Amino acid sequence: MGVVENDRAPRWWLRIATLGTDGHDPRDDAELALGVIFIVLGAGVVIQALLAMPAGAPLSTVRTGYVSLTLAMSVAVVGFCAATLRRGAVPASWGWVILVLAVGSMPVFTAIMPASELLGSWTVSVFAFAQLSVAAAGVWVRSVPRTVLLSLAVAAYYSWLLLAAGGPYGQVSVVVNALNYPVFALTISLVSQYWRVLARRSYDAHQAALLATRQMELDRYRMTVHDTSGILCLLGDETTPPEVLPAVRRQALAEANRLRHYLTRSPAGAGDAGMPGSGRARLGDVLGEAVAGFGDLPLELSTALGGDAVVAEADAVAVQLAVETLLHNIRRHAEASTVWVHADRAGDRWEVVIRDDGVGFTAGPETYGFGLRTQVLAALSERGITVDIEAAPGEGCAVTLSGPVAAPASRTGGGAGRRDRP
Repeated sequence: MGVVENDRAPRWWLRIATLGTDGHDPRDDAELALGVIFIVLGAGVVIQALLAMPAGAPLSTVRTGYVSLTLAMSVAVVGFCAATLRRGAVPASWGWVILVLAVGSMPVFTAIMPASELLGSWTVSVFAFAQLSVAAAGVWVRSVPRTVLLSLAVAAYYSWLLLAAGGPYGQVSVVVNALNYPVFALTISLVSQYWRVLARRSYDAHQAALLATRQMELDRYRMTVHDTSGILCLLGDETTPPEVLPAVRRQALAEANRLRHYLTRSPAGAGDAGMPGSGRARLGDVLGEAVAGFGDLPLELSTALGGDAVVAEADAVAVQLAVETLLHNIRRHAEASTVWVHADRAGDRWEVVIRDDGVGFTAGPETYGFGLRTQVLAALSERGITVDIEAAPGEGCAVTLSGPVAAPASRTGGGAGRRDRP
């Protein structure tokens, strides 16, 4: 029978090989990376202890005890490494095992080994195992003060044992070696804490980016169907005046074609309203296309003063969409008897005013709907186009758009035509 792999617990070698790649929780990667460090250190200590064991055993007064304790500590470290690989993090339970075993073996080794071998010799490997266990505590204790206290206690115990043994070494040498315990433990503890903070921040940033992406997709979808939903409401509303329906049907057909193009275009396709293009467009042509589907409105279009102003392609797309959104709002809410769309130009800036004499409203962010807030204010501000809204109950509404005239296209530049919005 084949072995069924658990997708949530991939093989240890695969987890190590893919550390830091996309799709991994950075917090889990940080814990596994810390574990890998101690797996390497543990393997080094075990190898050196086993290599030194043949030389140390003859020096011991109790060879069986010396060999048994060395093998026991080596097996404990191997178990620690295996548990780390299996869990993807340094396990506290195995950390306690090697710490208690190493510290408990320290007085035994000082009793059965010559005093001359206690300092600076791998034949007494118990102190290397003790340093490894104290350093590992910097990862699994998860508290810098507690780690330091633990390491100081082990260092004091180590100093007392060696000074009591009376070997051919000075007190300074013992104290200097004892300082390795708190220094290693503090260093590992600080690095572990910092590493975890970075991993948590990376995770939080990733989650925030996901939420932002989802919101952008939602806004994009809402922008795509906002005007279309208004047209569908008019078509489905039995109170819609019959004289309005022909214009609404033409707009519905145009919106259906636009949505079909939006759904079938390639992701990198041209014509996205948010992507700057290299073409140019006349402001009069932009407004002409924007008002084309609103023949049912009492609309007066005036472009004599500013219709020849040239605007960048992306600005043209944004302006056309904004004007269409404003006219949709007027059709649905304003009850206007006259709607004016006027274009003007002053120097290097153009201006478009969309005004109606309808019921009006109290202008303010809290009264703006999705279309006005997103497809007009936000979309145009991204293009550097200013929007000024003046409205009051019973006094209609006037929206003024103002932006820069585009620089003349170079002779070698792209076509001057404007792409249709998606």
